[in-house]
Amino acid sequence: MQRVFITCLLLLTACSSTMDTEQNGLSFALPLSPHAPQANDVLFAKLQKRDGSWHLISIASTRMPVDLFNSEERVYIQADKQRVMPDYEHHQYYDDETRLFDCGKEVLYKKHTTYNPCASLFSRNTKFSENWFSWKKQLDTEEISKAVKQTDLLIRARQEMALVIQERQRCLALRQQVEKIIAQQKVSLRVIDQTELYQRGHELVSYDLSVDSEIPTEGCEQDLANVKLRYNLGLHQNFNLVLELRGKSDRDKLENNILSLKRLVAEADNKIIPTLYITGKKVQHYNLYKTWSNTDLTIDWRTLDISDTDLRQLFDVHNLGQSTIEIQRITFYINNHAITQRDIFKLLPLSGKKGLEHASRYFMLEEDVRKSIDDIKTVDKKSEQAEFGIKVTYTINGENKTLFKKDMVLLSSIL
Repeated sequence: MQRVFITCLLLLTACSSTMDTEQNGLSFALPLSPHAPQANDVLFAKLQKRDGSWHLISIASTRMPVDLFNSEERVYIQADKQRVMPDYEHHQYYDDETRLFDCGKEVLYKKHTTYNPCASLFSRNTKFSENWFSWKKQLDTEEISKAVKQTDLLIRARQEMALVIQERQRCLALRQQVEKIIAQQKVSLRVIDQTELYQRGHELVSYDLSVDSEIPTEGCEQDLANVKLRYNLGLHQNFNLVLELRGKSDRDKLENNILSLKRLVAEADNKIIPTLYITGKKVQHYNLYKTWSNTDLTIDWRTLDISDTDLRQLFDVHNLGQSTIEIQRITFYINNHAITQRDIFKLLPLSGKKGLEHASRYFMLEEDVRKSIDDIKTVDKKSEQAEFGIKVTYTINGENKTLFKKDMVLLSSIL
């Protein structure tokens, strides 16, 4: 009975100590939640305890990393409210009512040790009875007050906040200057066709323009001339063109039909004229319409469809003679890559089959084998031609025979 009474007394003591809200004129957040509020008037300070005394390492409006092995701590400060609290990265309460932290297990968050109450000098152990092996911790408001007093933290925070506000006002004025410059900016896109597929390349591409600047709330450029402007052009074209930007700087890039240009204010003209070159055309469909024949049969490879993963051939076959033909297999060749259709079917005398299809999944092939297909997915100066062929293995009058033909084809002629 006496042990139960002592345990209850300890619990009451723990509860009362966690609810302290003011000490030496310093206030603590209620409820005691060690997370910095999202507000512009918050500062962060890194403190270190050396030889029993607290020292201020740095203070700023942004978080700084904490070295747990060097007795460093990070707090957030609301100077106008005289409020200071540890700014832990991660924590978990053992008991929300008493605000006790659970430190009985290894404290890891996303597989990394973080700045947390279990590794902090701003928390203290609370033990419930002699036979308990797991420790619980609670905020040590006395230690926080001691650190604030020894470092003159609130005085330093007010001084730093005055400088932060001044810096924010300077950056705001700079942003307003840049907005006036942005309003005057224009872009005239030049498009030049190098494929000889189109007569007037500039008519194939239109664009939307937006211009913005890279000016942070704090720590912005001192000189207006060094501010970066970013020109974003959303390109629109319906021809699957392969476009290449050639300009003054490697910083300019074209990705996913978004052209991004960057210029310093000092080098930005009121009118920028970037140049895009049409270097090729992405192809998803070929009108091959290639016919091969011998004295027995004719095969017409009509079209070829290319997706990101598959190939699809559309073809016709026709029996030219008076005997029945049994087709054993048909192999299509694209730049020496073989695609075989193994369905067996018969052609009666002087009859044919139209609109036959065969699909294959070329994306499952090895990269070096798939290159034969990749070469025809784009028509440009490097891949103006490709070799297409057909091999039909068939039986007629009990005799095994083969029709095998190949031809070089100008890709731009079958688009």
